[in-house]
Amino acid sequence: MRIEYLKFKNINSLKGEWHIDFLSDEFLESGIFAIVGETGAGKTSILDAITLALYGKTPRQRDMTSSKNNVMTKHTADCYSEIIFRGVGDRRYRSRWYQHRAKRSPEGKLQTPKVLLEEINGDVIATKIEEWRSGVESVIKLNFDRFCRSVMLAQGNFSAFLKASEREKSEILEQITDSKIYREVGKRVYSEKRAIEIELSKLRERLSQSEPLPYEERVQYLKYLEELNYNIEFLKLKLSDMRSRRGNLELIVKNLKILKDLNGELSILKSQLNSLEESRADIDNILNRAISELDKFQKSFGEREELIADVQRLDFKIDGLIEMRDRYRESIDSLTIERGRALQRLEMVEDVDIEESREELYRERGVYIDLRYRCRSYMESANRLEDILSRLKIRKRDYSSVGREIEESVRERVAVESKLKDMDLTLKVVELRGYLADGEPCPVCGSSDYNLDAIDDAPLKASDVEDMESRLKILSDKLDNLKLEHRDIKRDIESLRVESLRLQRDMGGLNIEDRAICDGVDERIEELNHKISKLKDMDVRLETLNSLSSIEKSIDEHQDRVDAIDRELEILKGSRDAKFSGDIESYRGELLSEQSRLIRDKDRYLRDLHSIDIELKETQLTIRDREVRVETLEGEVSRANSTIDNLNLESLDSEISEVESQLLSKNQELGEVRQIIRRDDEVILRYRETKCKLDILERDFETISVLNSLIGSSDGAKFSKFAQSVTMDYLILLANRHLQIIDGRYRLEQGAIMEFIVVDSYQADERRVVSNLSGGESFLVSLALALGLSDLAGNSINIETLFLDEGFGTLDGDTLETILVGLDRLNSQGKIVGIISHVEAIKEAIPLKIEVKKSGGFGYLEPKYSLNIK
Repeated sequence: MRIEYLKFKNINSLKGEWHIDFLSDEFLESGIFAIVGETGAGKTSILDAITLALYGKTPRQRDMTSSKNNVMTKHTADCYSEIIFRGVGDRRYRSRWYQHRAKRSPEGKLQTPKVLLEEINGDVIATKIEEWRSGVESVIKLNFDRFCRSVMLAQGNFSAFLKASEREKSEILEQITDSKIYREVGKRVYSEKRAIEIELSKLRERLSQSEPLPYEERVQYLKYLEELNYNIEFLKLKLSDMRSRRGNLELIVKNLKILKDLNGELSILKSQLNSLEESRADIDNILNRAISELDKFQKSFGEREELIADVQRLDFKIDGLIEMRDRYRESIDSLTIERGRALQRLEMVEDVDIEESREELYRERGVYIDLRYRCRSYMESANRLEDILSRLKIRKRDYSSVGREIEESVRERVAVESKLKDMDLTLKVVELRGYLADGEPCPVCGSSDYNLDAIDDAPLKASDVEDMESRLKILSDKLDNLKLEHRDIKRDIESLRVESLRLQRDMGGLNIEDRAICDGVDERIEELNHKISKLKDMDVRLETLNSLSSIEKSIDEHQDRVDAIDRELEILKGSRDAKFSGDIESYRGELLSEQSRLIRDKDRYLRDLHSIDIELKETQLTIRDREVRVETLEGEVSRANSTIDNLNLESLDSEISEVESQLLSKNQELGEVRQIIRRDDEVILRYRETKCKLDILERDFETISVLNSLIGSSDGAKFSKFAQSVTMDYLILLANRHLQIIDGRYRLEQGAIMEFIVVDSYQADERRVVSNLSGGESFLVSLALALGLSDLAGNSINIETLFLDEGFGTLDGDTLETILVGLDRLNSQGKIVGIISHVEAIKEAIPLKIEVKKSGGFGYLEPKYSLNIK
């Protein structure tokens, strides 16, 4: 696992955006670098940024949630951490963790963190928190705790481990190597042995309490069970035969009762049949009388219909004459009113000079009417000319306005085309920048200092280009429409100008004299119309005088006709009263009502007769059915009597009850015996199951007892010590490899349990306990142990990036130089080591440094690590 690039913002005291490129030349050329700065400046915040980007938490803040974030720099609105690293299979990944406050305000509520895990130049692996955490662990093969123990080494912890007691070493080693499982296994083996012992005791006790029946006793029960089954089957057959005989006897008794009922029913039905036949004869007589009465009425009804028709014809003729007389009287009244109106009109008409020439008046009026038409044409032309001149003025203004709008649209289109060209060029630049990778020089300018985050804006600029192209098309369409409108306006102006000239010419043809006459032409025409109206009044008077004599004559003729109609009415009324003096319609209604009654009576008698016929047929059918049933039952009773020898229901019921009682008793005995055998079967089954479990558990107990004697104990210490002694041997092997690389003088061996022996090859392999080591020697050995434990915690993962936190303050110059040279040699194994320290000697001894300084309560790095400086 190798860290290649780190970028973060607002982490702890490090306010702002920062980045560290571990693939830059200075880091690749130097196998060791230092993170230096005074205490509290924010050195460890860089390590926090690494774990935050990978696991969403830090060694100091393990309970990060969507509502709790103590990592974000105070008085800021957001923070993030992003890391690029190589994981399993030498694949490169990017992991990012980000959180912000609501409304991007420092006082806003914390929002849910956003995460990302993706393969570089590959697919997105996870964007949800749980998937992201499991995804990171799968590509690194380290959980959070193992990562901290493998990559971030606190040297002081291992120095304490080196000099600790056996018990303390065991606890520290168990914590660092995550070997608590061995203690748990030892305790589990011990508790499992105890549990099996208890279960064995319970099973043995249960086995002793579940003894089955003796063999001889069980055989006797089985024989008795077989005998009971035989007796029960015999009793069932006997009972079935007795019940069959009883059923036959019951059937005879039942049939005799039915036979008696049927004979009684037959007598009743025959009596009903006689009554129905008598009723039918009565109804038949009544029906014949009703039919005869209806026939007589129908004959007399025809004669009465002829009388009614004659009377109705007279009534119709009388009504017609009365209506005609009323119309003549109305005409007389109307003519009288018209005569009065004619007399009034004669009184209103004045005498006029009839000698005046009617032809001259009409001729003069025609001249003036023609003149008035010419005057009106003149006025219409003047109004038309005024309207055309007004429209011509408006269209000229429109022509100028559209011309200005065309000029503005042309200028705007030129500006849009220019801007579109600039945006196309910008998009091409962004597309070329998309082929760049962080840390690689630009093939055009050679610069390595650029911000690839700008690539994220490319989709936005592409949409801007689409908007501008759409705007350009709209402007082009608008310009084409304006040009068409400009041309149409110009054509309208020319047409209006031609029309105005024509009207001016037409108006010029009207002379000055005609225009003066136009002013009084309407008055003269009105005067002539008045005179002509007087002539018409005289004509009306003549016509009225002629019509008065005609009206008087019509009145006399109408009165004569009225008198003639009255005389004819008197004659017709006398003839009608002689035939029938009453209301003919009432009489006709009474006849129809009587006819309907007679028809209803006949229909009712027919229905009654039909109903009795049906009832007669049904009764006859019922009688025949009952006679057949009686004959059938008599045959069945006769046959049944021949098969039963004087059986008695009471004695037969007594015998059946006795057999049923015996059968019940035998069934009860059968149930009891079956219950005894069933219980014994269950006891045998439980006994076998318990015995089988006991055999299996005894074999398991033998195995667990052997295992418990080897590793089991109540506190798990036995197996834990064994596992830790093996782990200690492997740890010493790993630490000696690093001691050989750092300084070939020393090597470690295991003395007593959990104790280290240091062998000095420069002193004839002198063996010393760690308590006799100098400070520099202790640091050297503890550093080797730290690196060894890093390998141990990393399991099979190759850790290529390590961080050592503090521990260098007590070293003399020679020891420090030896250690730094040894750490630098780790670069030959592909490792890069970062030392976190506030010691001045580290600053001087290590050329490559990341210096953290403090100002105003916040920490900051050198400008070259800042993303805020463009």
